[in-house]
Amino acid sequence: MQCGNRWLLTAPHAAGARRLVAPGASRVRRPGLGECLEVDPRDLPALRERLKRAGQAHALATQTGHYRTGFKRRELVLLWRPATSTASPFLASSTGVTS
Repeated sequence: MQCGNRWLLTAPHAAGARRLVAPGASRVRRPGLGECLEVDPRDLPALRERLKRAGQAHALATQTGHYRTGFKRRELVLLWRPATSTASPFLASSTGVTS
């Protein structure tokens, strides 16, 4: 998740990704998020490649401004998960498709 000019890996993902993160990453505690890994933006493409190779699902949420109330506006811009050989169609049960 983008937070200002840095990227954060939140607690559930930070533990599994700690070994994959660039040496420049630092551990920080953010209000509402707990302990996170803070990554420099220039390290993000290489980190994503390492996460993909390791088969680690991940998502990117960017900060796109502020609401009138002052809260930060964040948007989910990327969602990646490893392909599996037993993948079923999205919403297969609601469309009547069986695998």
